[in-house]
Amino acid sequence: MNYNSIKVKLFYLTILACILFHYPLSVEAQVSASDKPLLIGDMAPSLKLDGFIKGSPLGTFDSGSIYVIDFWTTYCKPCIELMPHLSKLTQKYKDDINVISVNVYQKRQYPRSRAVEIIDSLGRKVNFSVAFESGTEMQNTWLKHNWNAGVPKSFVVEKIGRIAWSGYPTDLDNVLKLIVNNQWNVDSARRAENRNYQLSI
Repeated sequence: MNYNSIKVKLFYLTILACILFHYPLSVEAQVSASDKPLLIGDMAPSLKLDGFIKGSPLGTFDSGSIYVIDFWTTYCKPCIELMPHLSKLTQKYKDDINVISVNVYQKRQYPRSRAVEIIDSLGRKVNFSVAFESGTEMQNTWLKHNWNAGVPKSFVVEKIGRIAWSGYPTDLDNVLKLIVNNQWNVDSARRAENRNYQLSI
């Protein structure tokens, strides 16, 4: 087994650890029958942001624009390692998408100043907007109502404000190509996600 293969396996194991760390949050979002899960095809919840580390402030989704909403936390190494990849996608689709990375799951030992340090250290490797959530509003309305509350996690919001896709940032490449070229079928994606959600409860 070569060194690169070992690195790739370790990277995905670290992602799995981040997901499992937040798994109880996902379960809590599922146990109440009154809580409607946030799935593909639903209208995207509001943006609740409280300060930008990088980029121009944004408060609402503009009709006719495509958005990638990425969630990360300061203690998730894969989240940080994936930021240069997200920058490449931002550059590739610079005329078609708006990318906002939202820092969530803040803890006392990981203050906002640590998030600022991380983004500053990456410099030009981060060419998209990075913001703090307001309180815990975005993790509550986006992540905890989704069937998987772990990070890293990205959502794509299509031109009419619906969630077109959600998943791991590594899978954005093919998805964005289809969405930007109007070849993505939201209804089919919703049916597939709903099947996965039913299997998870």
